[in-house]
Amino acid sequence: MRISCAPLALICALTYCSVSRAEEFRSADGFSLSYPSDWLAFSEDEQPEKLPAEVANWVSKCKVDFGATSVMVVRPSSEDFLEYVKVARTKYLAANNYNLTNLVGNSQNQFQSQGMGADIWEARVRQVGGNSAMVLDYKVRSSLSSDPLHVRQYYFSKDGKTFLVTCTAKWSSFGTYASAFEGIAGSLKFIPQP
Repeated sequence: MRISCAPLALICALTYCSVSRAEEFRSADGFSLSYPSDWLAFSEDEQPEKLPAEVANWVSKCKVDFGATSVMVVRPSSEDFLEYVKVARTKYLAANNYNLTNLVGNSQNQFQSQGMGADIWEARVRQVGGNSAMVLDYKVRSSLSSDPLHVRQYYFSKDGKTFLVTCTAKWSSFGTYASAFEGIAGSLKFIPQP
């Protein structure tokens, strides 16, 4: 019986290529994450030297509050909707089914207070990268797009801190970016602070 190493070599090569094309963002809020090198990450304090006009316009359209948002990661494009990830520190919530049930119960009010309609699609507690997380998927109606949006929220908690990672794309194209979103969320690492 002959065993081929080609599939293993291909997996290793793809893993190396995907890792080598990643950038890292480190936040003073106590976390780091990786993102694809063709995406842009910025915060109130750190912005790329030249922010493409379509990205600057998108951030303005999204009305991002960098007082509450630690980082925003955007996929630059000339399309009418730019896929993005936001990370924000939020009140501490341990990743468990009890807190997940409460989040689901409060989610409608949260989106309505922001002028959006939302339907919960799925909610679960699962491993994401090296962390346990509460993961919620919503179908959202927003002024950002005539098409419904797919919003996936990851709640990561450790050492009394919780970070909310929110990934957003059009409902029809979320599958195209799902692995990038999962990779970004799964790369989140808590950084001990003095």
